[in-house]
Amino acid sequence: PSPLPPERAYARPHDYLSRGRYDVFARRYYEAFGRERVAFYLYEALVANPEPVVARMLEFIGVRREPLGELAVGVINSAKETGPALDPEAERAIKRRMKPSVERFQALTGLDVSCWGYHEFA
Repeated sequence: PSPLPPERAYARPHDYLSRGRYDVFARRYYEAFGRERVAFYLYEALVANPEPVVARMLEFIGVRREPLGELAVGVINSAKETGPALDPEAERAIKRRMKPSVERFQALTGLDVSCWGYHEFA
């Protein structure tokens, strides 16, 4: 059962598989707003090399580029406190199930999502 009250059941906080169908969300955003008004960026790219990713974001939204500088905020929303790692067999099953959606997202957006590790699952 949902931990939310009935009037907020629409939120489905633990519905990870449907919330991970980025291809569906990307297609709907493109249909609603047009490709020229929607951009997707990978979190992994932002963490690995933030300056160029932020520069592309700022350019896309038409905001003047400023140096990022250092933020002294520490770790925010660390995944370390969320519990044990996912069972490897469960991870493989999820990735096999989600692979078609991930491939559609990659094809639709043109992003290289190989860092997500789905290419090895049949």
